[in-house]
Amino acid sequence: MSFELRTVSGGVTAAKGFLACGMPCGIKRTGRPDLALIWAERPARAAAVFTRNRFRAHPVRLDMARLRQGVAQAVLINSGNANCLTGRRGYRRTLLLSKRAAKILKVPEYRLFLFSTGVIGIPLPADKIEMALPELVEGLSREGAGPAAQAILTTDRVRKEIAVRFKAGGRTVTLGGMAKGSGMIQPNMATMLAFLTTDAVIGLSALRKALAESCRRSFNHISVDGQMSTNDSVLLLANGLALNRAVRPAGRDFEVFQRALDFVTARLAEMIVSDGEGVTRLMKVCVRRAASPDEAERVALSVVNSPLVKTMLSGGDPNWGRVLQAVGATRVPFAPDKVKVSFDSHPVFAKGERTRYSRSKLKGVFKRRIVPILIELGRGKYSCEKLGADLSPLYVRVNARYGT
Repeated sequence: MSFELRTVSGGVTAAKGFLACGMPCGIKRTGRPDLALIWAERPARAAAVFTRNRFRAHPVRLDMARLRQGVAQAVLINSGNANCLTGRRGYRRTLLLSKRAAKILKVPEYRLFLFSTGVIGIPLPADKIEMALPELVEGLSREGAGPAAQAILTTDRVRKEIAVRFKAGGRTVTLGGMAKGSGMIQPNMATMLAFLTTDAVIGLSALRKALAESCRRSFNHISVDGQMSTNDSVLLLANGLALNRAVRPAGRDFEVFQRALDFVTARLAEMIVSDGEGVTRLMKVCVRRAASPDEAERVALSVVNSPLVKTMLSGGDPNWGRVLQAVGATRVPFAPDKVKVSFDSHPVFAKGERTRYSRSKLKGVFKRRIVPILIELGRGKYSCEKLGADLSPLYVRVNARYGT
């Protein structure tokens, strides 16, 4: 199937009919931007994926209920405060903010989605958000994508934005997105927030199917520190202004849309890992010949989350024994003499012992930005790939300072 995709500027406002704005409202003591708004000029179909953490933040609980309607028009995001684990009073405060914000935005409450990221356990200063809303609405524009992407950041060092154009259903379709995340990143989901917008005409069932599959392939395949946030969310809005032939849950148009969405989410996921707190190098861990998908995933996660493997990566040292200890710790019943480990295309362990390899060549592999680690279990046909990061002294310094 021929497929042409080109990247364009604009982030979440690249698609027709979307506006955005970002600004400071006083949540962050630094005075940096901490409030963002994405606005759909016409109500959009909405699909989302949320964290599996049992301690879900108040806005996550609220959004999960509203998502049943499958429609959204306003997305309000704050950073600097997670609005999480503040009890019933905190949830009531969230409901009150939602009611007042919907009135200011002049939208039904069920079309307003709230998202938060930041420190856990601190009451949300809802009054500051409410007071800033008129100015935030006044600032909505097609040029507001960048400021919005900046306003959702916490410990991130850089903004994360992307947009693409492609042909689907006989028309040109645009899909854009922005994300935040650099620490507390773990599959299911990987602290991250992502917001995606498209002008495609696409049915709700197709939208949900495409997003779930795309998250599985991207955001659920990354790990920085093995920690799962209480606020992780991915939201996808589709307003239909491209006037293409409607995308159904199957067929060529769906495949094209899926590939474009996968490209966008994969790029955002890689940006998140690359911007991990203190990250200097990445690892792409591929597990092959496992007896089941679960086995492959358990082994891959054990390797990308191993502090010993992470520090090996940080030091640029090809210490394959650290990889094997992480594999063995999973208690997957493999035969040790059938396991093979390679760094890129260089085998380092096979048939129960080290292979003959060039240490200088391996050192060269470990100087790359992304180090490929291949693990073959010799048990079956299933595979799994995860993108992880190293562990540097900066990660400890950043998180030692980050608190209440």
